[in-house]
Amino acid sequence: EFVAKVHDFSVAATYLAHVSPDRLGEALTHSQVLSLPTHPDGTRCRPYHYERLEFLGDAVLKLLAVVQAAALAPAASEDTISKNSQQLQTNSWLRKCAKYLGLLTCLLARSFSARECMTLLRRQTVSHKVQADIMESVLGATFWCSADPNAPLQRGVEEAWQMFRSVVAEKMEEQQQLDTFPKALSAGAATYSAEAQQRHADIAEIVASVIGYQFKDPTLLAATVVRQGTATKNFERLEIVGDAFLQAAVSWHIATEFPDFDEGQLSELRAAYVCNRYLGIRFARRFGPLCDSLFRDSTFHSVVVDFANKICSESEQGDFIVGKKLNSDEPRLKFVADTYEALAAAVLVDSGNLDETWKVFQADFSLGRFVIERRMRDWRCSVRAREKEKMKESGPLHSQSTEHCKTACTEQQSQTALPMESCTTPAAETASTVDCSSPTTSMALMEQRDSPDASVGMHILSLLADGRSFSSSGSRSRSRSI
Repeated sequence: EFVAKVHDFSVAATYLAHVSPDRLGEALTHSQVLSLPTHPDGTRCRPYHYERLEFLGDAVLKLLAVVQAAALAPAASEDTISKNSQQLQTNSWLRKCAKYLGLLTCLLARSFSARECMTLLRRQTVSHKVQADIMESVLGATFWCSADPNAPLQRGVEEAWQMFRSVVAEKMEEQQQLDTFPKALSAGAATYSAEAQQRHADIAEIVASVIGYQFKDPTLLAATVVRQGTATKNFERLEIVGDAFLQAAVSWHIATEFPDFDEGQLSELRAAYVCNRYLGIRFARRFGPLCDSLFRDSTFHSVVVDFANKICSESEQGDFIVGKKLNSDEPRLKFVADTYEALAAAVLVDSGNLDETWKVFQADFSLGRFVIERRMRDWRCSVRAREKEKMKESGPLHSQSTEHCKTACTEQQSQTALPMESCTTPAAETASTVDCSSPTTSMALMEQRDSPDASVGMHILSLLADGRSFSSSGSRSRSRSI
């Protein structure tokens, strides 16, 4: 019944025509569903729930939102672009989009049961965060199923762009001129005068010799290495677009390369790939001594050259690290990493093709499964080692308290009759019992709870909770109401 409903839903929606029922069912299955009656083909090696697709859809949504924000405000700064793009990525807005599509009525948030029909399984309470994640997972499923083997990124983004425009950004103005993703990408391109293009033609030749890409418009490349006056704004605009592109491209790359990784492992791996430390090191490795000519007009010339010389003199074994020291406070790493992202955006805008751009930078993000698993294993081992060291520094947690409890219990066993006899009331003197309903007794027991010999006090309080009374001889009788 669930698969049939999802199939009808995908056929009815034109913007989900390329999404297979199995992939859409994965996008609409909550992670707390531990078992399914059947597993679609090819899903036994990975969890069948929405988290992996939400991981991909989150990065794709960021790319689409940033490109649109840059296209609608060609003269805006990086802060304005970031603010406008964030409005389309908030949980409250995505939750409204999910309700508009009717995704929440198809969400499966509980395991199948033979005694419950699908109507009851779809009636459950989920958080607002989950409702927003479902929208991102469906966007990720659209990207995944539309990806062509020869051009996965370009084809997937173009189909996701249509859904993005139709649902997520439907109320935005000036949508007619942004009907395709390449148009939106070119609309936000930075431009320079013909004089600047002639002056930086030699820089394009230097970069082309290193990355293997010949720029059609050298002015785009000039914006990646010049940070003076108005050029700073163009650099920042390219940098934010390049950051979004690398997030989406790396997410797709590692999701397909590691189908058995869950969302947590994929997030750790992506964070290690796109952090300032790794991007800065890869830029220095690629260009090395050429940084002297590449940044000759930049105010950061000496800083970048010194950093590149330092990196090139060290071994590459420690370049890639998972889980620690990802974002250094060193300003050189931040600037060089931003230059890497701006260069990626310049290639993307100049070529207009995501797959062609990814081929230029893919080598920096393809370390191999053995290296990645070893780095992730080393990081987890280091985390466990730090936790053990903290436990050793704090000392034994239970030895002293255990000895104290044993001593207290031994002393109380020899003095148990005394507090019980002292608590007897004159009316109950013959039975030698403690009336649990007596306020005086209750106050005494509360004071005894705060004493060092709290174990016996807490035991008496548990008897009070049961509404029982006890005698000094050990016999129990049901007391009046407390």
